[in-house]
Amino acid sequence: MADAADFCKNPDFSGALRVSVARRQTRIVYDAFVDLVGGGKALVDAGDVAAYMRDRDHPMDAWEIRGEFFQLRQMGLIDLDADSAQWVSVPGGDFDSARAASWGDGGTASNGQAEDQ
Repeated sequence: MADAADFCKNPDFSGALRVSVARRQTRIVYDAFVDLVGGGKALVDAGDVAAYMRDRDHPMDAWEIRGEFFQLRQMGLIDLDADSAQWVSVPGGDFDSARAASWGDGGTASNGQAEDQ
């Protein structure tokens, strides 16, 4: 490719970058969730995480947080409490192990390109 700008337009590169950003966002929400649970909150909702993130100068929309909650549920790290419609931590959850299990080897995008973590 001619230069860095052309490289960034390459679909393989941009796909790996999107995956990396998505993984980082999921980790940020999970870390916030864990901090809230560690602070004594048994049931967590998107509003709790939104307030937590806002207090740390990293505001997120509730729809983004809800999307990450569903990703975390697929990873087996949190679950929905049917009675309260809030989220609970799954005991023994480890983000890195869950990430490797649900996203492959943890360092390669679905297109086979190495990604920044």
